Amino acid sequence: MTAETDIAAIDDSGANTASEVRTALTSVLARGSDTHVVAQMYRSSSQTLSNSVDDKIDFNAEDFDTDGSIVNTGSSRFDIQDTGYYRVDGYWAWENTTPGNAWRLTIYVNGSESRMERNVASYIEAYGSASISAVISLTASDYVELYAYTDGASATARGHASNPHTRSYMTIQRIV
Repeated sequence: MTAETDIAAIDDSGANTASEVRTALTSVLARGSDTHVVAQMYRSSSQTLSNSVDDKIDFNAEDFDTDGSIVNTGSSRFDIQDTGYYRVDGYWAWENTTPGNAWRLTIYVNGSESRMERNVASYIEAYGSASISAVISLTASDYVELYAYTDGASATARGHASNPHTRSYMTIQRIV
């Protein structure tokens, strides 16, 4: 099987909730597919971020972790178990940012900046979102975190326990 076949199988399963996605992924993995670890954590409630400071987004809940050991909500990070290439996706939904501020979203590996996405426009909406995606070579025992920054005012990393469209999250998938 290929990863495309696996994704099609999950799409065809009709999975909508985190539990249904977890069940579909487990089923695909049980067939001996070449799909690797997939995990996602999110904010279940809002988090206030400081002005002009890189703040770690404190992910406090898990959507799924097919390996069962990569999500670490206690430390708000992914703990890498196996060396390989991983796709890391971060999404920051914000509110209460004073319009006119710049932002940046950064993936950190082992406490240091690895990849950054930023907007230095002169105007940002009071509600919005930012995303970042990168393929990163990681080694067993590495850890991955997501940081957000805004200048000029404090902001909120939106969170929601049951609505995935209005919350901040981070996803990781081992691809090789």
